[in-house]
This record gives sequence, structure tokens and C-alpha cells, in this order.
Amino acid sequence: MRTPILPITTDRRAFTLVEMVAVVIIIGVLASIVFPHLGGLMPKNALRAAANEVLGMVALARSQARLKQYDIDLTYDIDRNSIRIESFVVERDGVATLVEKPETLMSIRISEGIRIKQVHYGESKVAANGTTTATFRASGAVGEHMVVLENEDRGTVSIFVPALTGAAFVAGEGSSYAEIRSGRRLQ
Repeated sequence: MRTPILPITTDRRAFTLVEMVAVVIIIGVLASIVFPHLGGLMPKNALRAAANEVLGMVALARSQARLKQYDIDLTYDIDRNSIRIESFVVERDGVATLVEKPETLMSIRISEGIRIKQVHYGESKVAANGTTTATFRASGAVGEHMVVLENEDRGTVSIFVPALTGAAFVAGEGSSYAEIRSGRRLQ
């Protein structure tokens, strides 16, 4: 009896060792190109995230002042790298009472790796340590100021808070108070 001869097939269902090594080498080369560039994005992303935290606190303080119809303080604690929303008016049982020590409505600590570098009030007054306070009025207006945040790579971003509206915006990387003011006048 004859044994059947099986046909030789060209249908391959597996990878050869050479193909797998080639793919691993290609992935390694691509990773060595991409990963160093990703590290440079992290500090910038952290800076943007911290700027958004500041924008959120400014917007919340402004909305609280407009909603409650009394002054709300936004306190920048540069040494502790934090921001607090405070009020000298406390409501209990529907009655608003003036207190000597402000009540903290909300507090945040700025993201890790980012610090509050300075708070500018005009071109001449700059706070670089301690605490400084901007007060939102019932109309939403506030003393014009600019908060400068800095990351570990010394990159900066400025958050500008205009006086009349109190509607803060990110002014840009490395922008000075004078540049922002002159740019706003031109618009």
C-alpha cells in the first residue's frame, strides 16, 4: 500500500524569529526617538494644568461675589503655593454677619512642580512672597492683577485678571505685565 503524500503548503501562520527581531528593533528605534521629546512636554502640560486651576479659582471667586452680592477675597499664598477664596461675611440661618477673621470657602494647592512666582498689581507693585489678596466686588470687578506661574524648567505662564470684568485669561508664556496691558489696549 502506498502512503499518501501530503502537499507542501505555502500557507504560513507564524512569524519567523528574524521577522520578530526586526519588529522589536524598529519599535526600539522609534521609542528612542519619541520618548526624549515626550519628557519635554510634561512640564508644559503641568504648567497649563496649573494655569487652569488658577483660572478656575478666579472664576469661582468672581461668581461667588456676584451671587452673594458681597465682597469675596482671593488670597494668593506665595510661600505655601496655594490659593484661597475667603469671605468676611458669613451666612448663618439666612443672616449675613460680618466677622473679624475670614472664612475660607475653598482652598487649593498649586500642582506639584509648579509654583506661584509672583503676583503683579500694576507695573510697580509685585508680590514675590507672603500673601496678597485681590477682592472681588458684588459687580464682579476686582483690582487688576496678573499671576505668574513657573515650572521646574523655569518656563512661565501668566494669568491676567482685568479690573472691570474680573474674567481671567491666560496671557501666554513669558508675558510681562506691560506687554499684556499694551496688547489689551490695542485690541
